[in-house]
Amino acid sequence: MNNKTIAIIGVSRNPQKFSHKAVKAFQMFDYKVYPINPYADVIAGLKVYNNLAELPEKVSEVSIYLTPEKTLDLLEEFKDYSLEKIYLNPGSADEAVRDKARLLGLPVVEVCSIRAQGIDPGDIH
Repeated sequence: MNNKTIAIIGVSRNPQKFSHKAVKAFQMFDYKVYPINPYADVIAGLKVYNNLAELPEKVSEVSIYLTPEKTLDLLEEFKDYSLEKIYLNPGSADEAVRDKARLLGLPVVEVCSIRAQGIDPGDIH
């Protein structure tokens, strides 16, 4: 049974964007992937959700592709989800995000979530 689950928050409809490629990258590693984008219905063949609260199950990880301002707004919500890992992809964090994440004790990793899987984003099509 596979229990690896991840929400990709801020996933783009554009297949060239890293957030879109992240969906495919995590699928390659047998994750159950939940794209989150309030402005799309389907991305990479998957149903898209508006937010974490809409997901049919709690996820163990999230990968964030949002501006620091939007990321900051989500941090309080994350503490209610018992997440194992929160990927802050390049461009999603600033000092305010880092400080608040530390204050809340969140398990953040500031790295490209695709590269963290050992994949070059340029190899995903």
